Amino acid sequence: MRSYRAAAEARLLDTARALSAVVDSEIAARRAALQVLAASSYLGSDGDLAAFDMLARSVGTAFGGWVTVLDRSLRPVVHTLTPAGGEMPGSGGGLGPGGGGVAVARVFETGQATVSDLAIGRNSGRLSAFVYVPALRDGSVHYVVGMPILPEHLAKLLQGQAPSGQGAVAITDRRGVMVARSEDHERLVGRSRPIRNDSEPRQVAGLLSGRQLLDGKAIRTAYHQLSSAPGWTVWVNEPEATFTRAWFSPVLALLGGGLLALGFGLALAVGLSQRVLRPVHALVRHAEQVATGWAPGASSPPVPDTPVAEFEALRVAGLRAEAALRSGNARLRLALTAAGLGSFEIDLRSWTATRTGHVLPATPDLPLIGFSLDHYFAEKVHPDDRDRVRAAVDAVAHGRLEHYRVEYRVRDRQDGWIWMESYGGVVEHDPANGVPLRIAGVSRDVTERKTVEARQRLLMREVDHRAKNALAVVQAAVRLAPRDDAAVFADAVEGRVAALARAQGLLAETGWSGTALRTLAERSLAGFVLAGAGQRGPVYELAGPAVDLAAAATQPLSLILHELATNAAKYGALSAPGGRVSLVWHLGHDAGLLRLHWEERGGPPLTRVPERRGFGSRVIHASVQDQLHGKVAMDWKAEGLVCDISLPLVHVQAPECPSESKMSNSNPL
Repeated sequence: MRSYRAAAEARLLDTARALSAVVDSEIAARRAALQVLAASSYLGSDGDLAAFDMLARSVGTAFGGWVTVLDRSLRPVVHTLTPAGGEMPGSGGGLGPGGGGVAVARVFETGQATVSDLAIGRNSGRLSAFVYVPALRDGSVHYVVGMPILPEHLAKLLQGQAPSGQGAVAITDRRGVMVARSEDHERLVGRSRPIRNDSEPRQVAGLLSGRQLLDGKAIRTAYHQLSSAPGWTVWVNEPEATFTRAWFSPVLALLGGGLLALGFGLALAVGLSQRVLRPVHALVRHAEQVATGWAPGASSPPVPDTPVAEFEALRVAGLRAEAALRSGNARLRLALTAAGLGSFEIDLRSWTATRTGHVLPATPDLPLIGFSLDHYFAEKVHPDDRDRVRAAVDAVAHGRLEHYRVEYRVRDRQDGWIWMESYGGVVEHDPANGVPLRIAGVSRDVTERKTVEARQRLLMREVDHRAKNALAVVQAAVRLAPRDDAAVFADAVEGRVAALARAQGLLAETGWSGTALRTLAERSLAGFVLAGAGQRGPVYELAGPAVDLAAAATQPLSLILHELATNAAKYGALSAPGGRVSLVWHLGHDAGLLRLHWEERGGPPLTRVPERRGFGSRVIHASVQDQLHGKVAMDWKAEGLVCDISLPLVHVQAPECPSESKMSNSNPL
C-alpha cells in the first residue's frame, strides 16, 4: 500500500517537474533572443536604432509579443508596439507592486537578467510579466532590453496538461499572484493565492494538502519552482478523492483477488514486474533524453503506451510537455534565423561544442555535434585572433566573467576568411561548488559590416589626403597666378579650382576607386568647346585603350589636362578656326609606363619659343615630376605645342589583357 501511494505522489511530482521544464524553456528562449538583441552593435553609443527596431520587430513577432529598450530613466528608446518611426510612448514598467520598473532597476544595478512579476503594462495596458536582459557596453549597463511573457500564452501551454480527473495546473509569481491557469484562467489570473504559513513551499519541489481555490474541495498539490524565474512556481493539483482512488484502487483489486493471486503467484509476480518496470524504464530513458536535449533535426524514440493507468497518465503528460518544449525550441530557431544568427553550446567538462549550421555550415572536419574546441581554435580561427578568442572563453569558463562578446575571423568552405561576432554566457553551474559547466550563446556573420567599416576608413583617409592636396594646389594657384590684371587672376584661379572640382566629382562617382582616363579627358576638354564655336568638324580627338586611373593620379592629371587645354584656348589650336587637338595614349608594359601624346594642329603660327615658363608650364612639370614621378617633354613646333608625358604604371589600373588597337573619339562642336 505504501509503495502504491508513493508511486501516485511521484506521478504528481513528475508532472510538476516536467511542466516546470517546459515553462523554463519558454522563458529561456526569450532570454536567449533578448541577449542576442542586447549584443547587437546597433545599440552602441553610435549605433543605428532604426536598424535595431527592424531586427527587434522580427524577433518580437516570432514570440508573439513585442520588444522594448529602456534607458535609466525607464523611458523607451525602442518599442515595437508603436509604428516604425513613430513617437515613443512614455516611461515603461508595469503598474503596481509587481511592476517591471523594479525589475529594470535591478538589471541596471546588478547587470544580470531577471524576470518581473505580473503587472499591468504602463504602455501596453495588458497584464503581463517581462524578461529583461542588460545591454552591456564597456562593462556597464547601457540599456535594458525586455520582452513580455503573456499570461494567455502560458495558459494555452498549460491547457490539457492537468492530470486525470478534476485537477488543474497553475503558475504563480514570486508574490504568489496567479500568472496562468489551465482552467478558469480569465477569472483567476492576477488573483493571489491564499497565504498559509504552515504549508508554503520550503524546497524546490514538494507535496502539499489544501483546498481548491474555487469550490473549497480538498486537493493534493505538487509544486516545483522555476529555475529561470526565482520565486515563480508551477502547481499541479488533483482532488483528494481522485488522488486516493488512484493509489488505493490497485490495493483493493489486489486484496479482492488475493486467493486467485496465490494460485498464480510466481507467474503473476513475473508478469507484474515486467508490466511495471518496462514502462518505468521507458519513461526514465525518455525523460533523460528530453532533459539533455536533441541534436538538430533529430527526434526522440516513441514511448510505448502502458496498461498501468498511472504510468499511462504520466506518459501522456510527458509527451505533451515534450511537444511544448519542442515548440518553444522551434520559435527560438525561427527568431535566430530571422536575426541571421546561429546558436552554440560548450561543454566545459569535455571542452567540446555543439552548434547549428546557420552561420558556419558543417564540414567533415568540423561537425555540428561534439567537435573539439582545441581543433576549432587551431584549424578554423585566424592565427591573429586565436589567443583573443581563447582568452574570452577561458574568462567565462573559469568564472571570472559571466558572459563574453568577441569578434574574430574563421575559415569558410572556400578556404577564405569571414568575420564572426560571438556572444556567450554561463547557463549551468555545478550545484556543489558553483563552477561553470556549460556555456550557451549565439554568433553571426558580420563580414559585410566589417568590409563596409574598412571601406569607410579607407575613404575617410583618401578624402582627407585629397582635400589637403587640393587645398595645397589652390594655395599655389593663388600665390603664383599673375596679379597685374584682376580679371586674368580670377580666371586663372577659377579655372584651376574647377579642374580640381571635376576630379573630385569623378572620384565621388566611383567611390574614390579611380576613374577612366577617357572620361577624365572628355570632361577636361569639354569646357573649352566654345573656344572654337562656329567651326565645323571635331576640335579634339581621343585615342587609346581602356585605362582606369588610380585615385591618386586622377587629380594631378585633371590639372595637367586643364593647363594644356587652357594654353591651347589662349594661344594654340583651340584659339583659331580649324584648329585641332589630339590626345593619344598607350600602355608600354615592357617599360612599365603609360605614355600620353598631346599634339596641336591648325593654330596660329608659332613665331618663337617662349623664353620662360609660365604658371601653366610650371604646374604641368610639378604635377608630372613631383606628384606622379613621371617625365614631361614640351616641343613648341610651328603648328602648335607637342607634349609627351610618361607616367609609371603604378598610377594605372589597366585591363588584364589590354588591347593596343586604336579607340578614337572625335567630338564635334
